[in-house]
Amino acid sequence: MQPTVIEFDSLLVVEADEYEGLQEQLQMSTVKISMAEVESLPNLLGEADLLKIFQLMPGIQSGAEGSSGLYVRGGNPGETLILLDGATVYNAGHLFGFMSTFNTDAINSAELVKGGFPARYGGRLSGVLDVTMREGNRKSFEGRGAVGLVASRITLEGPIAKDKSSFIVSARTTYLDAIHRGIQMIRGSDDYLRGYYFYDVNAKLNLESSQRDRIYVSFYAGNDKGYETSEELLGGVTDAYDFEIGWSNMTMTARWNRVINSRMFLNSTLLFSRFRSAILDDSRLSDVNGRTEFMSQYSSGLMDYGAKINFEYFPHQAHHLRFGSSLLRHQFTPTRQFYSEIDTELDIDTSIVVDHSKVYSTEWYVFAEDEMTLTRNFKANVGVHMSGYHSNATTYTSLQPRIATSYVLPNDWALKLSYAHMQQYIQLLSNSGTGLPTDLWLPSTSRIPPQKSWQVAGGIVRTFDRLALDVSLEAYYKNIDQVIAYKAGSNFVGSNRDWEDVVTSGRGWAYGTEILLRRKRGKTTGWIGYTLSWSNRRFPDLNQGRSFPHRYDRRHDISIALVREHGRRTYSLTWVFSTGHSVSLPTSQYREEGQLIEVYESRNSYRMPSYHRLDLSVHFPAGKRTRSEFIVSLYNAYNRHNTFFIEPRDYRSLDPFLGYIQEERSLTKVTIFPIIPSFSYRFYF
Repeated sequence: MQPTVIEFDSLLVVEADEYEGLQEQLQMSTVKISMAEVESLPNLLGEADLLKIFQLMPGIQSGAEGSSGLYVRGGNPGETLILLDGATVYNAGHLFGFMSTFNTDAINSAELVKGGFPARYGGRLSGVLDVTMREGNRKSFEGRGAVGLVASRITLEGPIAKDKSSFIVSARTTYLDAIHRGIQMIRGSDDYLRGYYFYDVNAKLNLESSQRDRIYVSFYAGNDKGYETSEELLGGVTDAYDFEIGWSNMTMTARWNRVINSRMFLNSTLLFSRFRSAILDDSRLSDVNGRTEFMSQYSSGLMDYGAKINFEYFPHQAHHLRFGSSLLRHQFTPTRQFYSEIDTELDIDTSIVVDHSKVYSTEWYVFAEDEMTLTRNFKANVGVHMSGYHSNATTYTSLQPRIATSYVLPNDWALKLSYAHMQQYIQLLSNSGTGLPTDLWLPSTSRIPPQKSWQVAGGIVRTFDRLALDVSLEAYYKNIDQVIAYKAGSNFVGSNRDWEDVVTSGRGWAYGTEILLRRKRGKTTGWIGYTLSWSNRRFPDLNQGRSFPHRYDRRHDISIALVREHGRRTYSLTWVFSTGHSVSLPTSQYREEGQLIEVYESRNSYRMPSYHRLDLSVHFPAGKRTRSEFIVSLYNAYNRHNTFFIEPRDYRSLDPFLGYIQEERSLTKVTIFPIIPSFSYRFYF
């Protein structure tokens, strides 16, 4: 099945077969997921989540249970480039990472590249998630929405000028905050408030200015905030406390698409992206004699603005050329502020410490690639990505070759090979690995060079048309240099040291095998995936310079996702199994000058218990004459007590025979997600 080329009125339209076999596709290590699949599969708390469905694919893992982070082939979330209509999304999590920022009603398509990266992509080491928003209905006005346990959403779309331009607006918000406040008011606990809320908005305009020109304007904004506040009066002393944690994303793009002639297309884009996060901790004591206050605030910001221009050129039926360039300006603003005030009859002491700095950097790239058909059975994509980075009189450049090949064997199996070199200039310094606002995006400097990686991958694939079954087997090896981590016992939050002083650089490597069986057509669809993988790290300043498993190194990972249509009802299930991730646990402890000292033999030398879970859902119509439907889901259907983390607990007891206090420690497994039923209502108009 070859793409169909249609030429009319000096315009060239390329129509790819929707069910093109894997053996006919050149690109490897790529996963595409439709929004219909995302909406059909079971979900946590009734909210369809694009990133959690990607986590069910081979080679892609979640960090912790419920997390929306993407750990691609042994990498970290900061090593995956997330693009929304071409603009970078730096934090793709709501609800402390348990839900992604992507509202599926506003999304048209999503593709994740794990390896064999085409030259047009750059700036990250492990993966590229390219998400495009829907353009809106150009023929008629329509809407859709959903009401769930934790959030609701509404989408409106329609033509501006029929068949020529359109718009779409989609909004989503949670009401956890209002529910919690109501419960507190009923209990009469107004002196203590705790809450959380988030919202996001997507909007897009699609304007056809002429037969050859089209303009797209996209916008996204999202905000999260959690807070806790209390005020108590005891014995004439007022004890008050405020805590806030929050983060926000905003992206904007304006793209001009022009058909230059029947063989050349132009896409030029203006980009803006902004990410902010902040943590506030403020405690106050006051009475008739004075006031005491201690406050600390940490914030981080990253703002991008820039432009890129891409060309596509078809000089010959056997060649598809892409080339272009981009220029991006980064602004980093990591900030720490400490404030203390002691105001009594005896003394007055006020102190403020502020560490606030803006760091600017410039990143650019140029690329060229040729997707060529060399023979009937042999295709190749050969390209080069050249990039540069400048910050504070420090300049880095990189030449990154890329090649991917596909050869169709006589039995219709295709053999695929790829090589890609990548370089990452901005770096995510993570405290927890869960994508919380304490994670910092930071620039490369003269002391902290950019991260580099190269990856080779090979595989064999085939689509069986009669069964509508895709079969793929891939193996890969990835090497990472200058990967960063905190030094032992170091942290940015709570420290007055410069971030470069608490960071160490090292090396990482990952390798594995991935198997995927996937059916996209028919009454029963879904996939079975299996990953066998290793991921390791080595830092001169950690673990005595010895190599150790990456925190999310998992030997085995299995996922099953099935959807069955039966009349007007749809049944679905997912089942996952994975080896427990690596953790560091003390092997012994002792006291020195009254302080408890814990001894660790090796970093990440213990394994959490294996993880497995079954989720179920059913979609059924709300009535015979309506397009609306109810969705009932069951998360963790057999109530598996999966370990979220291990908590050490100390016990002290008096030995009645020896007459001294005996100290003991135990390790307790903590579970946060038992069996969770959820219900949601989806409607259309």
